[in-house]
Amino acid sequence: MVVETSLIISGGGIIASVAGAWAMMKAQGERHSKEIESLKNSVNGLGGRIDGHGESIVELRTKQSASITARECDDKYVSKELFRQFEKHIDGRFDTIETGVGKILGYLENGKRG
Repeated sequence: MVVETSLIISGGGIIASVAGAWAMMKAQGERHSKEIESLKNSVNGLGGRIDGHGESIVELRTKQSASITARECDDKYVSKELFRQFEKHIDGRFDTIETGVGKILGYLENGKRG
């Protein structure tokens, strides 16, 4: 009877150990499945954000290709500024020509009278 009692106690211990291990694995499995689900949601959220950023990048590249570059802007500004300077210079030249022509006409008018 001693052997049977020890076998029953050993068998009960084994069964309790197996049941405890099964319960622990089930609890960890549930916890891990919740963590996995959370990670899937995070990854899906990141995927949506990445798609949004991708669309923004395409939009910005399109705007960038349509925009004037700094060099083109500088060239146009310098061209306009040079035009303004030459315009002032030419206006000054015409003013002196008008003054000279006025003097010549005045002399001719005064010379004919005299």
